[in-house]
Amino acid sequence: MRSVVIALSTFLALALFVSAAEAGKAKKKKDTTVKGTVAEVKRDGKTGTIKVKVPEKKAKKTGQAEQTVKVSADTKFFTVPKGKKDAQPAPEKKAATFDDVKDGATVTITKGTGDTATEVEILAKKKAK
Repeated sequence: MRSVVIALSTFLALALFVSAAEAGKAKKKKDTTVKGTVAEVKRDGKTGTIKVKVPEKKAKKTGQAEQTVKVSADTKFFTVPKGKKDAQPAPEKKAATFDDVKDGATVTITKGTGDTATEVEILAKKKAK
């Protein structure tokens, strides 16, 4: 009888542990990214919006040729130097500001909750020869 009680209590403890772990995984939502060319920038001090033109291949998948992303005062900006695709180590990011985002620039925007950007990476242009 005692061994049955021990087996049942162990089983229940494991079942509760597994269900709690799965609930924690379900709540985490992956940040989404938007990659493309800046079509329009509207500034209002440290906040504003960035309209990004998405490449045709991605636009067909998502059904959106352009996406508008809100920029808050908490959004972080970086410039990323142009490097080889699988370069090791990865190119170092440098701090930037909202003023560095210009029309025609290639950007990667990481969105948190809703349409608000948490991070904006500005890809540096190729050097002229």
